[in-house]
Amino acid sequence: PEELLTALHEAGILAMAATFRTADLLPDATARKQAYEELFEQGVDIIATDRPQEVLEVATGGSRQYR
Repeated sequence: PEELLTALHEAGILAMAATFRTADLLPDATARKQAYEELFEQGVDIIATDRPQEVLEVATGGSRQYR
């Protein structure tokens, strides 16, 4: 996946990941937010989620800001 993300970004294309059946189903907010942060760190630009507030908190909070 990392090579794909690199190729997409080099072509000027944003990468999106859907978390409906994965991270969104984790049992608590801390685990979900960690999963969302890992996606951003891997290079995902957009996260499609059923929990947008948690993704927003990860994207704009803490010492790193993902945009």
